[in-house]
Amino acid sequence: MANTYPSIFSWLINLLFIAALIIILFFPPAKALLIRGGMHIGLFQPEVTEQKVPDGPVAEDIILEVQDGKAFHLSDLKGKIVFMNFWATWCPPCIAEMPSINSLRKEFKGKVVFIMVDIDNDLGKSVEFMRDRNYDLQVYRTTSSVKGNLASKVIPSSFIINQHGQIVFHHKGAADYSNTKLTTFLNKLLLSN
Repeated sequence: MANTYPSIFSWLINLLFIAALIIILFFPPAKALLIRGGMHIGLFQPEVTEQKVPDGPVAEDIILEVQDGKAFHLSDLKGKIVFMNFWATWCPPCIAEMPSINSLRKEFKGKVVFIMVDIDNDLGKSVEFMRDRNYDLQVYRTTSSVKGNLASKVIPSSFIINQHGQIVFHHKGAADYSNTKLTTFLNKLLLSN
């Protein structure tokens, strides 16, 4: 009888491990929580390179639209710093990085334009996603094709575009945007205006 307890215990541990793995693989919020935990211990940090004079390529011009149907060209924002993120509501890495983007938005509100592009173009669903989580982030969809240097096969993908319309930062995958290197980088861009 003494030998059955260790085998039952090891069977139970294996069962719990498999259940946890299945939950992480097939339940996006669980995967997002795991990624967010990694952010808190220093993983998923965006790589910010120091540039004395930003010399990035000019961002392709795309047409963006908000839920009420008002549209504008990205080039209309020339003269402003733009943080642009391509994401989806079903994407665990996108969900994981959203709190840090929201914090960054709060820190730079009125100084940096934040454009959250829903790649599924389902503004109703993405606006509800933001509202349910109390994020202060405006959601957009593209009405033109995204090509050139803004096109990416990875989501989330984030870009920072300077006042001259140049891409000065690009990160593919989840990142912790509350990173002090990134806020310092944005502050330097604001001062160079």
